[in-house]
Amino acid sequence: HNSIFMKFLVIASAFAALVTGQATWKDCSTTGSHASVKNIKISPAQPVKGQPFTIDGSGTVNKATTSTAYQLKIALNGIPVFSHKGDGCSPDTINLPLGMGTIKLGGATCPIAKGASVALTQTVEVAKASPNGKFVSTFSTTDQDGEPDFCVEISFTMQDGQMVEERMPLPSVMPLTVTMDKDFLMKMGVNGHYGDPKDGCGSDEQAVQVQGVPGDFCSPACTAGVCPKDVPTGVTAKPECALQTTTGSKYCALICSPSLPIMNQMVADAQCGTNASCKPISGVGLCTYND
Repeated sequence: HNSIFMKFLVIASAFAALVTGQATWKDCSTTGSHASVKNIKISPAQPVKGQPFTIDGSGTVNKATTSTAYQLKIALNGIPVFSHKGDGCSPDTINLPLGMGTIKLGGATCPIAKGASVALTQTVEVAKASPNGKFVSTFSTTDQDGEPDFCVEISFTMQDGQMVEERMPLPSVMPLTVTMDKDFLMKMGVNGHYGDPKDGCGSDEQAVQVQGVPGDFCSPACTAGVCPKDVPTGVTAKPECALQTTTGSKYCALICSPSLPIMNQMVADAQCGTNASCKPISGVGLCTYND
C-alpha cells in the first residue's frame, strides 16, 4: 500500500504541477476500502512546469497486503483520453498523454502489515507543454483479493497554461465544437478496433452490417489473413478474418462463439462488451452493436 499511496500522491501532484494553484479532490472510495491518505504536502507549494518537485505523503492501511494493483483513468472535456494499469509492488513509469510529462513510480516492498503507517517522498518530472480544458482523473487501487483500497477523483480546468478551480467562473468565450479523433484514441489505447459506428470508425475501418444479422460494427480490413488484435475495453471476443464482400475483399469481425447453438447467451454477450451482443450467423456467433 505504500506504493499505492505513492502512486496516488505522485499522479495527483503531477496534474497540480502543470499549473499554479491546487486541484479539486473528491473521494470516490467505496464502502469497505482498506486504505486512507492522512496528509499530502507538495514542495514547492506552487510547482512550475518544466521543473522537478517533491510530494510528501502519509497514510495507513487496515488490511495485510501481499500485492496491489492500480488503475489510472484520465478524461479531457468529458472524453476518455488515457488509461493505465500497473503492479503496485513493482517500479513503473507512466508517460502521460497529450505531452503532459512522465511519472516514475517506485514499487512497494510487499507484503505490508495490517495497520502499517506509511511515509512517502517522490519526485515528478513534468513537461512544459500542457493542453487546455477540463481534466478529470480517477485513480483507484485493489489488493491481492481484488478488494478496493481507495479511489480518488481529481478535477480541474486548464486555460492558457493555468488551472482554474471548478468553483471559479471562467471567462465567457465562444467554444469551438469538436470531437476526439478516433485514430488518436486508438493510438492512445483508449479504445481499439471493432467499435460502435455511432461513435465513428477508424480510418482503416468500415462500418459494416452482415446480411441476416441485426446491428453493425466497425470492421478493419483483413490483411494477409491477419486482423488487428486491439479491441474495445471489456471485449474478450476473438478477432477473425471472417467477412468477405461481393468483390472478394476480406474484413475482420469479433467471433463470440465458435459454434452454434450458443450454449450460454449471457456469457457470449459479455464477450462483446458494452451495448453489443453475440448473434448467430452461418454456424458461429458474431458480435454486433445493438443500436
